[in-house]
Amino acid sequence: MRERRADLSVEEIARAAHEINAGYREAIGEPAYRWRELDDERRSGVIEGVRRYLDDTNTTPEQSHENWLLRKRQGGWKYGPTESAIEKTHPCVVPYLELSVEQRAKDFIFRAVVFALMDL
Repeated sequence: MRERRADLSVEEIARAAHEINAGYREAIGEPAYRWRELDDERRSGVIEGVRRYLDDTNTTPEQSHENWLLRKRQGGWKYGPTESAIEKTHPCVVPYLELSVEQRAKDFIFRAVVFALMDL
């Protein structure tokens, strides 16, 4: 793991990366959930995503998505045209290469935010 100053915790980086992605989601017309609205499962998933990048800076956006996908599937989630925590459906529960460019951009944005904040 790359060393970083102690002023930003993993959770703070996760929150910032999530909020920026929420803004992007709004910009492309998707529902966006603020950090304070996330349940423990979703928060821990975001934090895990940050930890993966901090532990291995060579992690690609594709690997990040595939890890997210594995976690979702293990939690009982499946593909669905809309995101529903009740039905456990999500339109991004597909392999990375099946995602649209707009959806892939989320993984690149998340990675960029983590990398920008890890060196502060």
